[in-house]
Amino acid sequence: MRMSSKTVRRFMQDDIWNIGRNESWFSGMAEKGFHLRSIGRTFALFEKGEPTKTNYRIDVMNTAPGPEQLELYEEFGWKLVCHIKELYIFSSPENSACPELHTDPAEQSFTLETVDRKLKYQVIWISFLMMIFLGMMAALFLLNQTPTLSLMEVTGLQIPILLFVELYVSYSVIRNYVSLRRLKRTLSEGRPMNHKESWRLPRLINGTISVFFILTAFLTIYLPVAEIIQRENYSLPEKFSNLPVIRLIEIEKRPDLKRQTGPFSGGVDFLNSVITGWSPMAPVQYEINEH
Repeated sequence: MRMSSKTVRRFMQDDIWNIGRNESWFSGMAEKGFHLRSIGRTFALFEKGEPTKTNYRIDVMNTAPGPEQLELYEEFGWKLVCHIKELYIFSSPENSACPELHTDPAEQSFTLETVDRKLKYQVIWISFLMMIFLGMMAALFLLNQTPTLSLMEVTGLQIPILLFVELYVSYSVIRNYVSLRRLKRTLSEGRPMNHKESWRLPRLINGTISVFFILTAFLTIYLPVAEIIQRENYSLPEKFSNLPVIRLIEIEKRPDLKRQTGPFSGGVDFLNSVITGWSPMAPVQYEINEH
């Protein structure tokens, strides 16, 4: 969908199940003149307009509300803005003094039962898959070469980077579940949700962490490309060169030693060649073939 000049996207930067904090953020955006229109896992779409004081409420509905239910909500002053899966977001002018959607916190906690089970199964599955992924990465990293030597190569360096990113993805899923459990416990104890929860510092922290991991993930694409750009392949000169290697003629102590020549491709003798490589851990690399 193409955005008009009056719409802007913002990263969510927070767990979707931090309901009170997200409600407060939507209200803060409305005070700046940005009114929520749609929401996804990654972005929220706002429409630019006049600054208003608006209350937002995120209600968990395991089944889609029908027209009659939505009409009832509107009669009480709450208009549906958008939804994402079980989360339905309603808005109301702050000065309208509308009654809350839920007046009994303990009863409201029961609406989270189905989602709680669903997220718990997700956490179990992601933990199981993460254990398999950890085993595969450990095998690739430890069995082929020594770990130190593996880190000298781009392919070896990609493994811990990918592992780092996957651990963060798993942590994000678990953190979402923890947020839901915390909310459910608060409501079940009879304490109402805080609809004015502070959001600026948590969004700043989560946004910084997200940008860091996005850049880290980008490294897994950048490193192989940089290695290909830096790679050079040419024939090994017969006479003395400034390469920092010991030649066969120096090892054998035979000036009359003759070398074989092999198949050529692009002017490169593959039996006697120099391949330069690069990685962040070893910027200067040489692979020498001499026969």
